[in-house]
Amino acid sequence: MMEPYREKLEASGLITDEVLADELYKYYEKDTRLFLAHISANFPVGELRNNEAVPVIISDFLTRCSAQKLNQQANIFNVLSKRNPGSQPLKVKSLMLQEQVINQIGE
Repeated sequence: MMEPYREKLEASGLITDEVLADELYKYYEKDTRLFLAHISANFPVGELRNNEAVPVIISDFLTRCSAQKLNQQANIFNVLSKRNPGSQPLKVKSLMLQEQVINQIGE
């Protein structure tokens, strides 16, 4: 499967939750509502503590997102990647999730 590839990416710091949190904060630190709007189609934003500071909202999102179905996670990160085209970590996470969905379909 893609475990060796995933391990290399994690080792390089590209897909850890910490890196993703930093990346999301960089893009959405000034506009939490924009972040919530970008994820709202594929994520139950009502479950987030959206009255908290941006880092808390992002951390809460990443924790809850990992509990979502794989295809839902792929859709969420695909939107985030498209909305933030300069973000390599978001692009890599999106591509990895899409590959996992494809592999899951093939099983």
